[in-house]
Amino acid sequence: YDLKQGNDETARLLEQVPNLLGYVVVDPRYPEESATELTRLDGATRFAGVKIHCAHAQTATGAPAMARLFDLIAPYARPVLTHPLGADWPE
Repeated sequence: YDLKQGNDETARLLEQVPNLLGYVVVDPRYPEESATELTRLDGATRFAGVKIHCAHAQTATGAPAMARLFDLIAPYARPVLTHPLGADWPE
């Protein structure tokens, strides 16, 4: 999955559908790219929050990479939608 391409597609859709809100998708495996994508939240009113697909990223919700990702997300003070993965989460 290409973060930038997917988030670009979401941004284009948001421009076409006035009542729709979207999420910026980030990936714990790619912190630098995720940090760049998070800048879409600067002043954005159509991106409501952040979405993380732990299963797609093959990264457990409790992994250190997730903690680092949440450190990047926190300054934006937006909701985070997480698809969890790991021993503590039933499939």
